[in-house]
Amino acid sequence: MSPMRVIYDYQIFNWQRYGGISRYFCELASRIDSFPHSQARFAAGLHINGYLENDCQHLTIGKQRSSSIALNKICNRLNRQWSGYYLNAQPPDILHYTYYRPQLSVKNSIKVLTVYDMIHERFPDSSKQDKDPVISLKAAMVAKVDSIICPSECSKRDLVEFCQIDPAKVTVIHHGYGLTAPVPIAPPAGIKPYLLVVGERGWYKNFDRLLQAYASDPVLCSDFDLRCFGATALTVQELALIDRLGLPRESVIWQTGSDAKLVGLYQQAALFVYPSLYEGFGYPPLEAMAAGCPVACSNVSCFPETVADAAELFDPYDVDSIAQGLKNVLYDTARSAELVKLGKQNIQRFSWDRCAAEHYELYQSLLN
Repeated sequence: MSPMRVIYDYQIFNWQRYGGISRYFCELASRIDSFPHSQARFAAGLHINGYLENDCQHLTIGKQRSSSIALNKICNRLNRQWSGYYLNAQPPDILHYTYYRPQLSVKNSIKVLTVYDMIHERFPDSSKQDKDPVISLKAAMVAKVDSIICPSECSKRDLVEFCQIDPAKVTVIHHGYGLTAPVPIAPPAGIKPYLLVVGERGWYKNFDRLLQAYASDPVLCSDFDLRCFGATALTVQELALIDRLGLPRESVIWQTGSDAKLVGLYQQAALFVYPSLYEGFGYPPLEAMAAGCPVACSNVSCFPETVADAAELFDPYDVDSIAQGLKNVLYDTARSAELVKLGKQNIQRFSWDRCAAEHYELYQSLLN
């Protein structure tokens, strides 16, 4: 019996060194390849991705290269041409696209696409990204493929609404979470208690309203710092807002580093806050729960589905609601302890093993 051959294309690995989408595919492929009568490979070409290089090199057809915007554009064209020849010469049973750029036609393969979220469609005027072609490219790919995967029911509802497709074509498979560090790096002893924010802060991430909520109560600002981990350093615009709100600059702290440092920050935080207006799934709240950190997050988008009753929910459009949500946990030790307990229970619903098993079942059903 010949194995089921699954190929994941080069797209996301051409421009993402690290990130949620490329991590999802690496977690997925490494498990799909271990299932009976199954082979998973990345047709990655000349890529920049650290996960492929460090964890999935044995599954990767291609080679890591240096990254620059100019080189990314050149290699995107080269990878597209090469993958067209490669995939048509050896058509896989399943071709799973990793992003929305149109591909050369591949015959005799079942085509699968993961649609992560509908952020561009929900917030078309909220950023310079309203000029980005993602909306039209996504719609074209959605119409072209045989099957679509969404990481939440929320994403599926939005996809059906905006792209007017048959819901039967879409399967919801929750992502897992997997931020682990054998020896977490704890923050220095004696630092001020803090709230923790992780990842990007601009556009729909809603950091400005969180800053306003944090600044609205002088006692809250006095008792807790606000620590931001990852993405870019505080921008000129963010620093200007901090000044306008009368916050001491030293109370809003940016840092970055390894997963071990992030896990240490989760473990020591008084509260993890996620004020995003929209996510397709949202890893950080689950990572915080796994580290034993209480969570407060938005009550919109996928969050009622993914965090359920294991987080303090607030209205992300209402500064007063955000501020009250923070204080409901920070000044109530019983509520904080309850959220830690509920968080540990909630994360049992999500794992990369379960995610991969459901993908495998879908692939098999498509072939049969």
